[in-house]
Amino acid sequence: DLGFLFFFGAIPLFLLIFAIIAYASLSLGEGDEAIFPRWFGYLNILMVVVLIPGVFTFFFKTGPLAWDGLITFWIALPPFTATFFAFSFGLKNGVKILYAK
Repeated sequence: DLGFLFFFGAIPLFLLIFAIIAYASLSLGEGDEAIFPRWFGYLNILMVVVLIPGVFTFFFKTGPLAWDGLITFWIALPPFTATFFAFSFGLKNGVKILYAK
């Protein structure tokens, strides 16, 4: 259990990373100059919203906010999986656009 607490307790770092990528996707560059597509930014905003309950993992041993709870783990799992695969697509296109310049 202690290992998972440290994994889910690192959520504030992930929140910051997803928020910065969402900002970059939604506000930096438009049209052909955009490094990431707009949907990629919205997906990262969804991840920020879904991962916020993970901050409370250290305070609950059982229940929906525990490390294996419904809110902290199972509701965050599908968007995290989608983001994992979207990162490979988004970063591939972003690198391709950067090297084309």
